[in-house]
Amino acid sequence: MPHLIVVHSPLETEESVKKRLESEIENVIHNLDNLKNAGLVSGLEKADEVIKNLKGVTSGVVILVATGGTEEIIEKITIEIEAPILLWVNQQKNSFAASLEAYAFLKDQFPVKLYYSENLDSDRERISEFMNVCRGISRINKAHVGLIGEPSDWLLQSKKVKTFGNFRTKLTKFKIKELTELVESITDADSHSVAGEFKKNYGEVNVTDDALQGSAKVYVAMKRLIEKNELTALTIRCFDLLENKYTACMGMSVCNDEGIVSGCEGDLHATFSMMIGAYLTGQPAWMANPSGIDKANNSIILAHCTVPSKMIGDLSKSSLTTHMESGLSTAIQGLMQKKKVTIFRIGGNFDRITVITGNVVNPYLEDKSLCRTQIKIKCDGSISKWIEESLGNHQVMVYEDITGKLQDFCLFTRIKFQLIE
Repeated sequence: MPHLIVVHSPLETEESVKKRLESEIENVIHNLDNLKNAGLVSGLEKADEVIKNLKGVTSGVVILVATGGTEEIIEKITIEIEAPILLWVNQQKNSFAASLEAYAFLKDQFPVKLYYSENLDSDRERISEFMNVCRGISRINKAHVGLIGEPSDWLLQSKKVKTFGNFRTKLTKFKIKELTELVESITDADSHSVAGEFKKNYGEVNVTDDALQGSAKVYVAMKRLIEKNELTALTIRCFDLLENKYTACMGMSVCNDEGIVSGCEGDLHATFSMMIGAYLTGQPAWMANPSGIDKANNSIILAHCTVPSKMIGDLSKSSLTTHMESGLSTAIQGLMQKKKVTIFRIGGNFDRITVITGNVVNPYLEDKSLCRTQIKIKCDGSISKWIEESLGNHQVMVYEDITGKLQDFCLFTRIKFQLIE
């Protein structure tokens, strides 16, 4: 939970500060859920007390700078509380002047951002955005990711991953047979209703009932593994499942719809990117292959055999078909939405993110040589530059332009942000 701290000089009484800033404080405390008022601080001793109460508890701190003469208080809280800080400043009583001094001193080493207040509506919007990013960071640091099987052989970067860099995300490895043995234990009765839902939800079904039943069993097995081990996300070396004549494409789709981030092929970087996208937006994210580019039109084609159904524009015009590479089991050929999108990926030692935005210009391609769900995106930034700066194969797409959220995420987690323009 994020907290609000009001800092002020001892030259102004608490009562005076409360009365002068009553509208600003009430505006955010009563209109923003889960922002808790941690009180007023006018000296270093009081700052020590607040830090003791909030350190390790708060997900982020909004510091409302009420007066000048508060630089050392801001410095102490920012350095010692070990959480993202938003300096909320205004034109009254040298609030802005003091904040600039503190911000210039702290910004290169600590997760701090300065916001200059313009009006009450802007205050609510900006502080709400800060709280949202803080919640996303907190969820990621508390997440438990399951790696089912090793990363696929072709994922050169994920094969080297032992931890998620400076993030506290937990990683647990499972053998692929732990999933396949669970699948074998699922009866037709256990999976019948799930298979029926698969069939009912899509406008066209071009696979057998046996294929649907097999896909349903994989989903049920995934959920049992998730629940037993208290996983919040997972990624599967899914091509190893093909020897059993089934895939995890449908299970991945439904789990992502349910808020359990699920990535393909044991790709830990892409799965982590999906977590960032999902946790910052509250909506599913899509992991896909960059399958082709058109430099003349500055566009890119993304494709994959699974997609969260919540991201599909029209299920009645979408179909269930076979997995592209194998011709087996069940995959999704989805009609996506013509919207603004953000494409991004975290890379390296989970210490940098590359981002490009664009617009979906064709939400439904039918190239039989590509994975089943295919879209064409006209990019805002240079596709040639994106190629040179790309951090790997699988990219993650979310609807809408979330570059501001990603930029704040990177600032507060101290990782490099790059927007391709």
